[in-house]
Amino acid sequence: MYGSDPFTSDGDPYDVVDPILMPWANKHGIRVAKLDREYHVRSVCVFDRLGNRRAQMWLSVPNAQAEVTVFASALDASSPTKWGPREERRATLSTLEHALEELRPIIFDWSGP
Repeated sequence: MYGSDPFTSDGDPYDVVDPILMPWANKHGIRVAKLDREYHVRSVCVFDRLGNRRAQMWLSVPNAQAEVTVFASALDASSPTKWGPREERRATLSTLEHALEELRPIIFDWSGP
């Protein structure tokens, strides 16, 4: 199943990372989106005090070795791509929580006070 198409009829390729991702998110009070339209995803949005989305963190679909890339980006409405500064970390199951912890303060900094 790893590295498979994330379309919902094919099962959820993120099942392999959920045992690490979901407890990490719960520990920090973070809601993880699991679906975007008809596709499985793992994504976190960060909002400012006015409710405007300011940053996002998401995981690539796990490959055959259950490795993912964790992406984090600030949102920039003035950019043609809508993205501002960006960070990414490659992670295995054993390093995923560390990668998430590295990127968490960055996305919250991007969201403002």
